[in-house]
Parts: sequence; C-alpha cells; structure tokens
Amino acid sequence: MKFLTTSVNPVSDLLVNLLFSSGMRIFELAKLNIEDIRQCQIPIRGKGGKDRVVFLYSDVCRALSNFVKPRTSGPIFLNRLGGRMSIRYLQKLVELRSSTLKTSKPITCHTLRHHFATDLLENGANIRDIQEMLGHASLVTTQRYTHVSVAHLTNSYQKFHSKIKPAKIKK
Repeated sequence: MKFLTTSVNPVSDLLVNLLFSSGMRIFELAKLNIEDIRQCQIPIRGKGGKDRVVFLYSDVCRALSNFVKPRTSGPIFLNRLGGRMSIRYLQKLVELRSSTLKTSKPITCHTLRHHFATDLLENGANIRDIQEMLGHASLVTTQRYTHVSVAHLTNSYQKFHSKIKPAKIKK
C-alpha cells in the first residue's frame, strides 16, 4: 500500500499518510498539536495512559510541515470555525479518500493501523518492536494486527529454518 498521492482533498491525503506511516489511533491523531512534533517524532499518550513515541517518514513529515505553515502551535487539523476537527470528521475524511482508491475493501483508520503493523512485520521488524510502536500492553493483541500472507510465511520458513534444504526444481 503506497500513499502520498494527490487527491481532490489534500487534507484526507495527509491524514491517510499520517495514520499509515505512524500506526497512530485516530483519537491520538485527533488530539495532536503542531508543537508535539519534534523532528518527525511524536510523543503519544495512548490507550490506558501508555506513553510511546511514533515516527513519521521524511515525506510525510515534510507534507505535514507544509500543511501547518505558518502556524506554530495548536491543533493540526482545524475545522471551518478554526477549532479542532472531531474524531468522527477525521474518520469521514479517511472514508472519503478510501472511496477514491481502487481497493477490494474500504480503508478505515483502523485498517491503516493494521497495514502499518503488517508492513513492518513483512519487512523484517521484530514483533516486540511493533508491539511497542502500536502501544500494546499484550503481544497477543499485536499478533492480531499482523495479517501476514501465507506466501510471506512460507518464504520466511524456507529462508530461515535451519533444517530446510533448498528445493530442487524439476524441469
């Protein structure tokens, strides 16, 4: 899944990219302020008051910086009256962006979090590190987030198991 595209609504693009690149929950993003962001790192107080740091990759960090200019403080996402956007409105923006993508299932804020975890796992991240990045107290919860394909699991098994010999291909 790759984002950073330009759609009709640049706010929804930024929102989707922030959720996918960081693994934040929508309520965590909704309460985020500009001054919370420090060098593409954001300290988060998540569910149950659990603290963690989320990271943004450079393209998303740059897009966010451009989006909030010239403001230096306050909520990142403002409604038309200048106040903080509600969680529900942010969810609607993700739904709006999802409707423009050609996917088999609709993309929600929560599926972006799942994709974040799966992407990390499929690219070699340790499940304990993913647990920390998602802010989960239990590893069991993290495992539910990681939808790893059977092909990826088969490849890992064949690549890393010490008893596996390379299969001979019959011609």
